[in-house]
Amino acid sequence: MACPIGTEDFATLGTVAYMAPEQIDGKVLDERTDIYSLGITAYEMVVGKKPFVSDDRRILEKMQLECDLPDPANLISNLPIAFNYFIQKTCRKHPAERYQNAMEVLKALKSLAAEIGLKGYEQPPKMLNMSSLIMVYKDEQKLEFKNLMDLIHSKAKELGIALKSADLKDIGYSDKAY
Repeated sequence: MACPIGTEDFATLGTVAYMAPEQIDGKVLDERTDIYSLGITAYEMVVGKKPFVSDDRRILEKMQLECDLPDPANLISNLPIAFNYFIQKTCRKHPAERYQNAMEVLKALKSLAAEIGLKGYEQPPKMLNMSSLIMVYKDEQKLEFKNLMDLIHSKAKELGIALKSADLKDIGYSDKAY
């Protein structure tokens, strides 16, 4: 929520186009106020313009308070129904009708992403351990070295350990550099 640094006047300042009705009315604000702003942002991202537009702050505030959100599906014909519902719910005039907290919003977005086939990234394990091993061998030991590496790779796979090996020349090492 926007207000000048050093003040606590959340009721009358901020970017009006993103302000929830309760913020404009000077009522109690909570995270549902920010959820409304998120919905306006989602609307603008999908449609390409804000739902309520006016150069006059008072008219814009009146629109935010009294006008229904224009249905984004009327402007974007292939908008998934679930995404339209998400935008509509986040932008409801009464806070009790919106998502009640950020966890509800996150759950809705995850469900929406699954429904429309968006894939996120896999969370990495909490902690990874990594070790390195450098083996130096002579040309005449290549066969024995290959057999040893095959054995190590096989055992690592059996244990579920990811193993990456590379010749030093493949990673830029040259004995001439030293």
